[in-house]
This record gives sequence, structure tokens and C-alpha cells, in this order.
Amino acid sequence: MFPDSAEIYLVNISRSQGEAVAGMGDLEKADKLFQALAEKFPSNEWMYIWWGDLFGILRPKDQPLQYERAKAIYEMGLDRCSRKSHMGPLERLSDLGTEYATLAEETNH
Repeated sequence: MFPDSAEIYLVNISRSQGEAVAGMGDLEKADKLFQALAEKFPSNEWMYIWWGDLFGILRPKDQPLQYERAKAIYEMGLDRCSRKSHMGPLERLSDLGTEYATLAEETNH
């Protein structure tokens, strides 16, 4: 698209595209877009946060929580990013666990 642009711009453009596709209800296509983005920019921590959010705490309202999928993506970010970039994925894992527990509690009542 803009091959000479800085990585941050390329990642944000691609992220926006993936989020727009998810917002239109095609989570499978959005997942593939983020997967391609992860292959192109494997050490960008925010890409894993945004990708995992599609299945986790910021998923489209009409989609169920996909705990295991979101968790796997956030953990992929931990594996692929430098230690100094771990705070974002770790925060999302914590938030995801809280939401999962809340939903489980609501289901049991």
C-alpha cells in the first residue's frame, strides 16, 4: 500500500482494516488479516493486543468471548516480543481472565 512508510503507519493502517472487517461481522477474515500482519511485523506488541481483542475484551458486541483464542494470541505476543514490550499483553491477559470469571459467574446464576 505505502511500502516506504514507517512501520507504525503500516501497522495502524492494517490494524484499522482488520478491525473494520471484524466490525462488519467477518471475524474469520479479520483473523486472517491479523495473522498476516503478525508474520510481517512479528515483534510489534500492539498488533497482538489488537488481534487478541477481536476475540477477547473488545470483541464485536455480537460475538461471544473466545477465551482460549484470545489467550493464545496474547501469549504469542509474549513469546515474540521483547521483554520490555510485555506489559501490554500481560495487562490484556489479566483483563481477559477477569472477564472470563465474570461471565462464568453470570452463567452460573
